[in-house]
Amino acid sequence: MLAVNNYNIRRSAEYKVVESDQARYVCRCKQFGDQCRWSVRVAKTRASRYWVVRKYEGPHSCLASSMSQDHAQLDSDVICHHIYPMVQSLISKHIRTMSATPWTVIVLFFIRGHAATSTSVQSNSHRLE
Repeated sequence: MLAVNNYNIRRSAEYKVVESDQARYVCRCKQFGDQCRWSVRVAKTRASRYWVVRKYEGPHSCLASSMSQDHAQLDSDVICHHIYPMVQSLISKHIRTMSATPWTVIVLFFIRGHAATSTSVQSNSHRLE
């Protein structure tokens, strides 16, 4: 379903799920009818855990009501999917020097409910422990 979200976010179009269960989703444009005929049916394959597009009617023929940075389908799961690899690569890099600070700081990275790393930074040593 992430692919359906990404497709619609990039086109500033919104959709709604009209049918769903554990094995399939049917989505239509929010302006479905006279303005737009876009719809997609996706289903899980029996042999794997992947979603497959079974039927696609598109592209969107409606005009986006407004080009904004906000989108109904832009949720925390979509954002996490895009930034998690970047944060994960940063965790593996070591910080060589730090500017002096009078406090000891505990740095915790929480990504999607998992504590990725815990680091203690001492202001007098300028090193990570």
